[in-house]
Amino acid sequence: MTATDQPQMMPLRVMRNDKIADGIHLLEFRDAGGQPLSEFSAGAHITIRVPNGALRKYSLCSDPAERDRYTVAVKREANGRGGSSNLIDNVKAGDELMVAAPVNDFGLPPRAQDFLFIAGGIGITPIMAMIRQVQAEGKRFRLFYCTRSPETAAFVDELSKPDRAARPVKHRICQRPDLDDFLLPDRGLNPSGESGGAVRRHDNAVRAADSYNERHART
Repeated sequence: MTATDQPQMMPLRVMRNDKIADGIHLLEFRDAGGQPLSEFSAGAHITIRVPNGALRKYSLCSDPAERDRYTVAVKREANGRGGSSNLIDNVKAGDELMVAAPVNDFGLPPRAQDFLFIAGGIGITPIMAMIRQVQAEGKRFRLFYCTRSPETAAFVDELSKPDRAARPVKHRICQRPDLDDFLLPDRGLNPSGESGGAVRRHDNAVRAADSYNERHART
């Protein structure tokens, strides 16, 4: 990245750096003076200058309706370039980091009313913001969430909450994804397309869970 490519950045305070799954931490950023942050839409990412000086992009997983915080989920990448480990290990609540305003290269089509989300591993991060936006707009969605194990699955507790199940949605945490589940009509839905929204847990690891989003997020 050249000097002319450098994004304009602002100092934001780290409010939390909490482990939410094996190898995954949730970081929350706010303005130190309590000022509202730049708005964003689901699918957006922010660029963070990590303590070692590198710039890394992370998808926002917070509710786009919230203007007081940005939250990102960071997966420790043992074979990455050190950005994720540097952020997880060397940042604590109260620290300030330089953060660029959100940019969206992965937005939802505004006219769509029914969504099928397929997430693998850390690729669930932008999907969480999309689910929040879709629910706020009263639209329908289904989610297939593929992970190696329940222990490495971020946001499982949130996806299991009753307010998620009250919607006409279907969540699955799957061991080994079946392509028919993605492409064919849901076998377990009633004629209206409604479902209990329960999360099905699987204990076995799945190596096929790596998605484009997970590969793209390596730092």
